[in-house]
Amino acid sequence: MKQARRHGRDRTTTPDPEWRTSGASSRRLELDRQSDQLEELRRELSPEEQNLLALRIDQQLSWEEVATVLPSAGEPPSVAMLRKRFERLKERIARMALPSAPARRTFL
Repeated sequence: MKQARRHGRDRTTTPDPEWRTSGASSRRLELDRQSDQLEELRRELSPEEQNLLALRIDQQLSWEEVATVLPSAGEPPSVAMLRKRFERLKERIARMALPSAPARRTFL
């Protein structure tokens, strides 16, 4: 383990492994909490909104691919229409997250 001198004191430059583990586990717990909260919000969305999120975020499809997959009355939706719908959906999810808990603002 390397040593560093600062102000006449020896200090190790490598953090304690136990500290790293606790930091990683607390970050993982926070991510799990946020994931659970996002899932709660997603359940409140309409099936069409859930499909749009699943295709674009979970499956990481391009807008062109999303347009071919999503059902529509008559012709497939345009990419511009899907992008606008997605922007509105993100704004709606952000608004849904705000009133109940300020810490939930970090989703989108």
